[in-house]
Amino acid sequence: MHAEVRGALAMAASQLEVMSPASLDAGAQAGLDNLIEAPWVDAAALLTPDGRLIASGEADPDALREAANAALLSTSGLAARPGQTPSLVITAPAPLADGSVGALIASLTPQALLRVAEAGYRRIVLAPFDPAATDLASLRRLFEDAGLTPIPIAGQMPGADVSSADADERRAGEAALYAMVDATAALGGDQLNGVPYGVFGHPMAPVDAAARERSATSVGKVADYAHEHGITMTFEVVNRYETAMVNTAAQAMEYAELSGSDHLRIHLDSFHMAVEESDAAQAIRAAMPRLAYLELGQSGRGLLSTGAVDIPRLVQGALDDGYEGRWGVEAFSRSILPEFVADMLAIWREPYAEGVALAEDAMRVIRTGWAASSVGRRAQRLARGASDTGSIIRPA
Repeated sequence: MHAEVRGALAMAASQLEVMSPASLDAGAQAGLDNLIEAPWVDAAALLTPDGRLIASGEADPDALREAANAALLSTSGLAARPGQTPSLVITAPAPLADGSVGALIASLTPQALLRVAEAGYRRIVLAPFDPAATDLASLRRLFEDAGLTPIPIAGQMPGADVSSADADERRAGEAALYAMVDATAALGGDQLNGVPYGVFGHPMAPVDAAARERSATSVGKVADYAHEHGITMTFEVVNRYETAMVNTAAQAMEYAELSGSDHLRIHLDSFHMAVEESDAAQAIRAAMPRLAYLELGQSGRGLLSTGAVDIPRLVQGALDDGYEGRWGVEAFSRSILPEFVADMLAIWREPYAEGVALAEDAMRVIRTGWAASSVGRRAQRLARGASDTGSIIRPA
């Protein structure tokens, strides 16, 4: 439903852009009234550049404005609307005819996340956010009410980079990672994903041994700190176009050992393995001693049932080889991402338009691989005899 709401906001924004200033209020009101007809939206609003709030729905305007301001400060465009029953708020830029830019806001119903849980998912990976600008208590209650646990992601940026030769930049990078561990704990999470080892983006040169050692040492300390707080810290192995630090499972094992931490864990992704590994199954086996998160993504970043990666075979092989960690699903479509995130990830197309359909398709594909595995079939039989397991497949 997150995808549908982002798409609806984008469509509403395109309509606002051609409205004259004189007709803006009436036109915006009509568009907002139409927006709340979506089954997962209980309130919508336009926050104009001069601070006016044009709203539709049942939400308290002050609470909606507060959540909108928080979402606008967040890199993900997400926030929790405070109140007796918190709800998730999504924002999107709204260019206006006079050249200024407002913000469109949609508040999801408290039931919106339930459909994700009903599809068999137990966790949701969050987009990047600033812990200092986020109402963590409200977000935690929002996910708890839906029976879901959030998984934040950690990263680095220029000036705050644990691989840097500059001591101040390294300290700033470590501070950012520690802050994300604390935010994960505040959200009730038990896992922190991400690319914590350096700045994400197109690398222009190889990483030297000194930078890799600096990075690993810092990340290892944070992983130990996370473990003390009941949180598993993972680092994602991504392809050569996104980092030069860690591109393969073999490099990931070396990096984990270099960290000096017994608690740092590996996150593999089938999309990145399709670029870097000659044999994905062998890569999974190589990382198995440290592997805690196996993410499933297709070659085109769309539905798991479409693309060049044989997801069911990968799932079957991992289970039969002894993988017992968590599973994740990752897909991207330009219309549902903040523009700068889509640009950063080179997401130029829209391989899917409906988020719930994506989640349901992914679950069917995963279950196909699970059913083909002797380990998976045995686990399913055991699950049917248990009273409280729900779906035995537990993608994060």
